[in-house]
Amino acid sequence: MDIDKALLTIKTILEKSIIDGGTVGKRNLIRSSAPINQLHELVKSDLIKIGFKRELIKPNLGNSSGEVAIYGFLKKKNQDIVVLPEGIYPKEEKLKELNVTDPLGEEYSKRLLSINVRSQLSSVAKNFDTIFERTFAESFNLHLRLNSIVLGEMFLLTIREFDDSYSDQNIVRYRELGGRVENQLEKYIKFFSLINNRRDSSQDFHKYERVCLLIVDFSSTTPKLYQSKEELIKDGIVSKNFNCDLESLNYNNFYNQLTSVYNSRFKS
Repeated sequence: MDIDKALLTIKTILEKSIIDGGTVGKRNLIRSSAPINQLHELVKSDLIKIGFKRELIKPNLGNSSGEVAIYGFLKKKNQDIVVLPEGIYPKEEKLKELNVTDPLGEEYSKRLLSINVRSQLSSVAKNFDTIFERTFAESFNLHLRLNSIVLGEMFLLTIREFDDSYSDQNIVRYRELGGRVENQLEKYIKFFSLINNRRDSSQDFHKYERVCLLIVDFSSTTPKLYQSKEELIKDGIVSKNFNCDLESLNYNNFYNQLTSVYNSRFKS
């Protein structure tokens, strides 16, 4: 599994769902989590490639069940992918404020490497506020109790949405770029940049140690992943005046930066 294969599979199953079931079929597929599960498998495969032991990655490669639940300051949250720590073991702990028992315990939980994966596959402008509020709250909830836990966030954003007037007729067609796409991309890049690159475990609880923003155009035969503002400008996605840098959010450096922070905290 690599990023190109994962994105092509997402494109293929989305377009097939429209041909087979129209707009309703597409919505049902997205709700089933089948598209986003391709990225889950990509992350697990990538972690194994860079040296993490297969047996420490949960859920296991090829399996969508078996998520690890972590207790934060206010609530418990299942994590999409975690790497379990070595040389330390879970120790049950009573959380009096929540009146629950944490089967992992604080010392074990804060040494997990956790990566969550989300997507916006319908429209670049849809659910904007909800996405950001949830993303912000989840890192804050975990870091407030587990200050040194290393959190990664991968977010897939599609540039061109399907034209539902054609999807209703079981025809695959993508909408042309609207005038608001550039403004929406700017909002996404700026927001994720604000919660990216957490380095000090004693502060910035709202930030992630590393965010990866996958900006993708699925309308081409081979999905196009944009990793720089220059690429966006070249293809006419944004204007020449676009001034948001993707370098700190791109896929190429995602794992290296996450593992660098993890190693500095727990393997130095």
